[in-house]
Amino acid sequence: MGFIGRLFTFYPQKENRVGLSKEQCGYPIRPQPVFAQPKLSSEETYVFSFDGRVCSSLGEVDFPEAYADQNFAVFLQNGEPGAPSLVFRKQVHEKRILPTAKLRGSIFRIPKDKLELLDMVFQNGVSSHRRMTRVLLPFQKENGVMVNTPAWMYQDIPDIWKDKFNYDTQMFRVPGRGQFVPAMLDYNPKFPHIEKYYIHPNNKVASTLPQVS
Repeated sequence: MGFIGRLFTFYPQKENRVGLSKEQCGYPIRPQPVFAQPKLSSEETYVFSFDGRVCSSLGEVDFPEAYADQNFAVFLQNGEPGAPSLVFRKQVHEKRILPTAKLRGSIFRIPKDKLELLDMVFQNGVSSHRRMTRVLLPFQKENGVMVNTPAWMYQDIPDIWKDKFNYDTQMFRVPGRGQFVPAMLDYNPKFPHIEKYYIHPNNKVASTLPQVS
Protein backbone atom coordinates (compact mmCIF):
# COMPACT_ATOMS: atom_id res chain seq x y z
CA MET A 1 0.00 0.00 0.00
CA GLY A 2 1.40 3.40 -1.01
CA PHE A 3 1.95 6.46 1.15
CA ILE A 4 -1.43 8.00 0.41
CA GLY A 5 -3.14 4.70 1.07
CA ARG A 6 -1.52 4.43 4.46
CA LEU A 7 -2.58 7.91 5.49
CA PHE A 8 -6.14 7.97 4.26
CA THR A 9 -8.92 5.42 4.45
CA PHE A 10 -11.53 5.91 1.78
CA TYR A 11 -15.06 4.57 2.08
CA PRO A 12 -16.79 4.44 -1.32
CA GLN A 13 -20.26 5.91 -1.31
CA LYS A 14 -22.87 5.89 -4.03
CA GLU A 15 -23.98 9.39 -3.15
CA ASN A 16 -23.09 12.28 -0.93
CA ARG A 17 -25.05 11.64 2.27
CA VAL A 18 -24.02 14.77 4.13
CA GLY A 19 -27.02 16.59 5.61
CA LEU A 20 -29.46 13.75 5.06
CA SER A 21 -31.51 12.13 7.81
CA LYS A 22 -31.10 8.49 8.85
CA GLU A 23 -34.35 7.65 7.06
CA GLN A 24 -33.12 9.23 3.82
CA CYS A 25 -29.87 7.28 4.06
CA GLY A 26 -31.67 3.98 4.54
CA TYR A 27 -30.53 3.39 8.10
CA PRO A 28 -32.90 1.57 10.46
CA ILE A 29 -34.71 3.74 12.97
CA ARG A 30 -33.39 3.18 16.49
CA PRO A 31 -34.97 4.65 19.59
CA GLN A 32 -32.77 7.42 20.95
CA PRO A 33 -32.12 7.69 24.67
CA VAL A 34 -33.44 10.76 26.42
CA PHE A 35 -30.60 13.25 26.45
CA ALA A 36 -30.06 15.54 29.41
CA GLN A 37 -27.07 17.80 28.88
CA PRO A 38 -25.02 18.40 32.04
CA LYS A 39 -25.33 21.94 33.37
CA LEU A 40 -22.23 24.04 33.74
CA SER A 41 -21.82 26.30 36.72
CA SER A 42 -20.99 29.98 36.21
CA GLU A 43 -17.36 29.13 37.00
CA GLU A 44 -17.05 26.35 34.39
CA THR A 45 -16.73 26.17 30.63
CA TYR A 46 -16.35 23.53 27.90
CA VAL A 47 -13.11 22.94 26.00
CA PHE A 48 -12.88 20.67 22.95
CA SER A 49 -9.76 18.48 22.95
CA PHE A 50 -8.53 17.05 19.65
CA ASP A 51 -4.98 15.83 20.27
CA GLY A 52 -5.03 14.97 23.97
CA ARG A 53 -3.29 18.09 25.30
CA VAL A 54 -6.37 18.84 27.41
CA CYS A 55 -6.24 16.14 30.07
CA SER A 56 -8.18 14.94 33.10
CA SER A 57 -5.88 16.85 35.45
CA LEU A 58 -7.48 20.06 34.16
CA GLY A 59 -11.10 18.98 34.32
CA GLU A 60 -13.69 16.24 33.85
CA VAL A 61 -14.60 14.56 30.57
CA ASP A 62 -18.30 15.21 30.03
CA PHE A 63 -18.33 13.79 26.46
CA PRO A 64 -15.54 11.39 25.42
CA GLU A 65 -16.91 11.47 21.86
CA ALA A 66 -17.63 14.80 20.18
CA TYR A 67 -17.19 16.35 16.73
CA ALA A 68 -16.10 19.90 15.90
CA ASP A 69 -18.77 21.03 13.45
CA GLN A 70 -16.52 23.18 11.25
CA ASN A 71 -14.12 21.67 8.70
CA PHE A 72 -10.36 21.75 9.23
CA ALA A 73 -7.08 20.74 7.62
CA VAL A 74 -4.95 18.80 10.12
CA PHE A 75 -1.24 17.96 10.13
CA LEU A 76 0.89 15.90 12.49
CA GLN A 77 4.45 17.00 13.15
CA ASN A 78 6.91 14.28 12.26
CA GLY A 79 10.01 16.08 13.50
CA GLU A 80 9.95 14.94 17.10
CA PRO A 81 7.90 12.42 19.13
CA GLY A 82 4.95 13.91 20.99
CA ALA A 83 4.87 17.17 18.99
CA PRO A 84 1.36 18.68 18.97
CA SER A 85 -0.88 18.52 15.95
CA LEU A 86 -1.66 21.54 13.78
CA VAL A 87 -5.32 22.38 13.15
CA PHE A 88 -6.09 25.00 10.51
CA ARG A 89 -9.42 26.50 9.43
CA LYS A 90 -7.90 27.24 6.01
CA GLN A 91 -5.10 25.74 3.94
CA VAL A 92 -1.69 26.67 5.30
CA HIS A 93 0.38 26.33 2.10
CA GLU A 94 -0.40 26.09 -1.60
CA LYS A 95 1.81 23.00 -1.93
CA ARG A 96 0.25 21.20 1.05
CA ILE A 97 -3.45 21.15 0.22
CA LEU A 98 -5.46 18.74 2.35
CA PRO A 99 -9.10 17.67 2.27
CA THR A 100 -10.98 19.45 5.04
CA ALA A 101 -13.11 17.55 7.53
CA LYS A 102 -14.59 17.71 11.00
CA LEU A 103 -12.57 16.69 14.05
CA ARG A 104 -13.34 13.86 16.43
CA GLY A 105 -12.29 14.57 19.98
CA SER A 106 -13.60 14.98 23.52
CA ILE A 107 -15.24 17.73 25.56
CA PHE A 108 -13.80 18.61 28.96
CA ARG A 109 -15.55 20.58 31.70
CA ILE A 110 -12.85 23.06 32.75
CA PRO A 111 -12.84 25.65 35.58
CA LYS A 112 -12.63 29.05 33.91
CA ASP A 113 -9.63 30.00 35.99
CA LYS A 114 -7.64 27.23 34.25
CA LEU A 115 -8.16 28.71 30.79
CA GLU A 116 -5.12 30.90 31.33
CA LEU A 117 -2.99 27.80 31.84
CA LEU A 118 -4.40 26.26 28.66
CA ASP A 119 -3.67 29.49 26.80
CA MET A 120 -0.03 29.09 27.77
CA VAL A 121 0.06 25.44 26.67
CA PHE A 122 -1.49 26.22 23.27
CA GLN A 123 0.31 29.60 22.91
CA ASN A 124 -2.95 31.46 22.46
CA GLY A 125 -2.41 34.67 20.50
CA VAL A 126 1.08 33.57 19.42
CA SER A 127 0.74 30.43 17.29
CA SER A 128 -2.97 29.72 17.83
CA HIS A 129 -6.29 31.39 18.62
CA ARG A 130 -8.82 30.18 21.16
CA ARG A 131 -12.21 30.26 19.44
CA MET A 132 -15.72 29.46 20.62
CA THR A 133 -17.12 26.90 18.21
CA ARG A 134 -20.11 24.58 17.87
CA VAL A 135 -19.41 20.96 18.77
CA LEU A 136 -21.68 18.05 17.86
CA LEU A 137 -22.51 15.47 20.52
CA PRO A 138 -23.24 11.76 19.84
CA PHE A 139 -26.98 12.15 20.48
CA GLN A 140 -29.73 12.83 17.99
CA LYS A 141 -32.96 14.74 18.27
CA GLU A 142 -36.24 13.37 16.96
CA ASN A 143 -35.58 14.94 13.55
CA GLY A 144 -32.19 13.19 13.31
CA VAL A 145 -30.13 16.34 13.91
CA MET A 146 -27.28 15.90 16.36
CA VAL A 147 -27.33 17.68 19.69
CA ASN A 148 -24.69 20.41 19.85
CA THR A 149 -23.04 22.61 22.44
CA PRO A 150 -20.61 25.56 22.32
CA ALA A 151 -17.04 24.88 23.45
CA TRP A 152 -13.68 26.59 23.32
CA MET A 153 -11.23 25.24 20.78
CA TYR A 154 -7.65 26.13 19.85
CA GLN A 155 -7.00 26.70 16.14
CA ASP A 156 -3.52 27.25 14.72
CA ILE A 157 -2.73 30.42 12.76
CA PRO A 158 -1.71 29.61 9.13
CA ASP A 159 0.36 32.77 8.64
CA ILE A 160 2.55 31.83 11.61
CA TRP A 161 3.29 28.37 10.18
CA LYS A 162 3.46 29.13 6.45
CA ASP A 163 7.23 29.79 6.36
CA LYS A 164 7.93 26.52 8.16
CA PHE A 165 5.78 24.64 5.65
CA ASN A 166 7.51 26.46 2.81
CA TYR A 167 10.92 25.37 4.17
CA ASP A 168 9.64 21.81 4.43
CA THR A 169 8.49 21.72 0.80
CA GLN A 170 11.86 23.02 -0.45
CA MET A 171 13.84 20.27 1.26
CA PHE A 172 14.57 16.97 -0.48
CA ARG A 173 12.60 14.40 1.48
CA VAL A 174 11.55 10.81 0.94
CA PRO A 175 7.73 10.74 0.57
CA GLY A 176 6.15 10.49 4.00
CA ARG A 177 9.29 11.61 5.84
CA GLY A 178 8.61 15.33 5.86
CA GLN A 179 8.15 17.33 9.03
CA PHE A 180 4.40 17.82 8.48
CA VAL A 181 2.26 14.82 7.53
CA PRO A 182 -1.54 14.63 7.16
CA ALA A 183 -3.59 13.24 10.02
CA MET A 184 -5.74 10.15 9.56
CA LEU A 185 -9.22 10.51 8.07
CA ASP A 186 -12.09 8.28 9.18
CA TYR A 187 -15.88 8.29 9.31
CA ASN A 188 -18.65 6.95 11.54
CA PRO A 189 -21.72 5.41 9.85
CA LYS A 190 -23.72 6.02 13.02
CA PHE A 191 -23.95 9.69 12.03
CA PRO A 192 -24.36 9.81 8.23
CA HIS A 193 -24.31 13.61 8.04
CA ILE A 194 -20.74 13.57 9.39
CA GLU A 195 -19.16 12.50 6.12
CA LYS A 196 -15.61 12.28 7.45
CA TYR A 197 -13.44 13.48 10.31
CA TYR A 198 -9.86 13.64 11.50
CA ILE A 199 -8.79 11.81 14.64
CA HIS A 200 -5.50 12.13 16.51
CA PRO A 201 -3.64 8.98 17.68
CA ASN A 202 -2.74 10.65 21.00
CA ASN A 203 -6.36 11.27 21.98
CA LYS A 204 -6.81 7.99 23.84
CA VAL A 205 -10.25 8.98 25.16
CA ALA A 206 -11.81 9.43 21.71
CA SER A 207 -9.74 6.91 19.73
CA THR A 208 -10.66 3.91 21.89
CA LEU A 209 -14.43 4.32 21.51
CA PRO A 210 -16.17 1.33 19.92
CA GLN A 211 -16.99 1.74 16.24
CA VAL A 212 -20.40 0.96 14.78
CA SER A 213 -20.29 -1.76 12.17
